[in-house]
Amino acid sequence: MKQFMYLCLLTLLACSSAPTQLIVGKDVCSFCKMTVSDNRFGGALRSPKGKTYLFDDAECLHNFIKEHKEFDFNKCSLWLVDFSNPHYLMDIHQAYLVKSIHYKGPMSGDIIAFSSKVTALNYIKVQGGEEIGANTFLP
Repeated sequence: MKQFMYLCLLTLLACSSAPTQLIVGKDVCSFCKMTVSDNRFGGALRSPKGKTYLFDDAECLHNFIKEHKEFDFNKCSLWLVDFSNPHYLMDIHQAYLVKSIHYKGPMSGDIIAFSSKVTALNYIKVQGGEEIGANTFLP
């Protein structure tokens, strides 16, 4: 029984819809074609057909969305890197987005994401910036 439960867990993990983490120095941005250079920024998109696109900056993900009208973004999975937990990709609809005045992503994007509202608001209190909703970021 224990082996069966272990096998079920492995199967669930293998079928997870979340992409793997971004690999700095290896992964290439699907929009600007730059190598991912900073683990605090970036994102991913998985199309309805299962193709995963990686991005080195939230700005690149945003521009990719604007240019690719052929995707039904209601059927795509979108993730951004948690600024306070580098490498961790989180669903964009569960992220708290901040338009930062101090930090710029590799492509000079000013959107950073947090998995915690408290962390996002503390960042704004200390560093400045404004909270924005995912709906302002998406089409």
